[in-house]
Amino acid sequence: MHNRLVESILTSKCHVIATLRAKMEHVQEKDPTTGKTVVKKIGMNPIQRDGMEYEFTVFIDVDQDHNATSSKDRTSLVDGLVFRPGVDTGKAFLAWLETGADVIEPEPEPVNWVGFWANVKKLGFTEAEAYAVAEVENIEDWSREKVTELLGKLKRMKQ
Repeated sequence: MHNRLVESILTSKCHVIATLRAKMEHVQEKDPTTGKTVVKKIGMNPIQRDGMEYEFTVFIDVDQDHNATSSKDRTSLVDGLVFRPGVDTGKAFLAWLETGADVIEPEPEPVNWVGFWANVKKLGFTEAEAYAVAEVENIEDWSREKVTELLGKLKRMKQ
């Protein structure tokens, strides 16, 4: 039955998120101050056949405080991180599944054109002079970074 379950997950045409029950894993250690043997909690251990994590693309352990760590991550999205899973985590994995991209590019911030032109005027330039320095006829489709570069160039020209 276990093998059929694993095979069903691996051959599914849809993305599968599986959860496993876990139990607290304990070890016995000697207390260095008292010399007595004490039982120490070392984390959660999934109750499943050994090696089950091998079958998954990502295997995440979530502790009782809702902090997650990945013991296996073929996506590189959460490898080495301690994080709280949420909607953004799901969106990141979905984007990776659909595109194969390791990193989700954030939406570019829009240019504050009113602020840009106010700064141009404050520096003592006209709109026509800003276009001349930019060496283009239209900057309205520029990214925020390019507009910031242009403003920096105008500032350097005033010095």
